[in-house]
Amino acid sequence: MKEIVSRCPACCELVDNRGWNALHYAVASKDRVAFVHCLKIPELARLGTKKDDKGNTPFHLIAALAHQQKQWQRVLFNDSYGYSGREIRCGLNKRQLSVDDIYEGNFAEIQKKILESLDDVGSEPLSCRIMLLKEGMLGETKRERML
Repeated sequence: MKEIVSRCPACCELVDNRGWNALHYAVASKDRVAFVHCLKIPELARLGTKKDDKGNTPFHLIAALAHQQKQWQRVLFNDSYGYSGREIRCGLNKRQLSVDDIYEGNFAEIQKKILESLDDVGSEPLSCRIMLLKEGMLGETKRERML
């Protein structure tokens, strides 16, 4: 991932028809380690506050996912990834909900819709590329295959 970003920094600006960027897809992979790896790359980490068409940042998605997969709570509450906890949790989506609202509130229907959007990545144009990148981070795919 780091090499791809270093060779083509503009790739960080790519979004799909929903406004999802690479970090949204990293969350959709439901692989916390891959997401944290992305946060260690400054160009990708900056995408953490970028909103999709519904106003959700990758951290809004994580807030919903953390109800199902508790290991994601570590991402929300650990500021060693370069975000102060306040910075990532104070942005509002188009429903005027913050990351904290989604995580702590009683918004089961909204959480369900967010989780469904995470499961619906296979039909999106960037999903194939993200899966290749994920495999590459795990050392299962050669760099040539990713490019």
